[in-house]
Amino acid sequence: MWIGGHRGCGVTDRTGRVGVAQENSAQALAQAFSQGADFVEVDWVWDADGEGWLCHSMRLSEHIADPPAEFLDQLSSAQVQQLVGLGGQPLMSLSALIQIWSDRRVNVEIKGLKGIGRERCSPLSQRLPAQWPKRWWFSSFDPLDLIEFRARWPAAQLALLSTEVGDHGAMYADGSGCLSGSQAIDFLADFPDIWWHPELTDRPNFDRTQVGWCASPAAEQANSLDGLTGLITDRLDAWRPTE
Repeated sequence: MWIGGHRGCGVTDRTGRVGVAQENSAQALAQAFSQGADFVEVDWVWDADGEGWLCHSMRLSEHIADPPAEFLDQLSSAQVQQLVGLGGQPLMSLSALIQIWSDRRVNVEIKGLKGIGRERCSPLSQRLPAQWPKRWWFSSFDPLDLIEFRARWPAAQLALLSTEVGDHGAMYADGSGCLSGSQAIDFLADFPDIWWHPELTDRPNFDRTQVGWCASPAAEQANSLDGLTGLITDRLDAWRPTE
């Protein structure tokens, strides 16, 4: 089973974790791979110029002390380059991620404007590369993201994220919720080659490539991992301990 580091080596912003680099940073990814991660999971958002960055939320107050704007897409690329995260590192750009880690497995979650009370914006409206690294795959809680990606990049591997509670953390201003496990299965039935990223606490039986995730390390112990191709974990140290 592949073991993947969530946001690099796990959630750190505003959690006070010691010994783990700032989430989604270049340091966190390097730390994860040096610790033996088979892949890393990162979050993709964009700035006012359409350039991609690795950050869990567009809402800057979640990741930056005294941010100059409420949302990252209100800042130019030059302004974003000056930001320093809560862990003391700059934000990593999508272009830098491609340059440094194109030969490794990377799961890029299409985060965009989800979870901040705004209208949906297509990731295809941003500045994007002509080709993506072959070993990368893209996941989203929004099925429309995957449908749009499939039309633009037919060869890209895609994965649908689902939650235990479908309305947990409404994605957009219209209140649209994430799909639950059973709803995800209904959607995936029409797309046999799309992977599934289920929350471990809601994983109905389904014969599909599955990369599981959970909101807490305890869930990894309390729920079965049978049938998983991979696991996205905040406790990479528990799966790939260092001497």
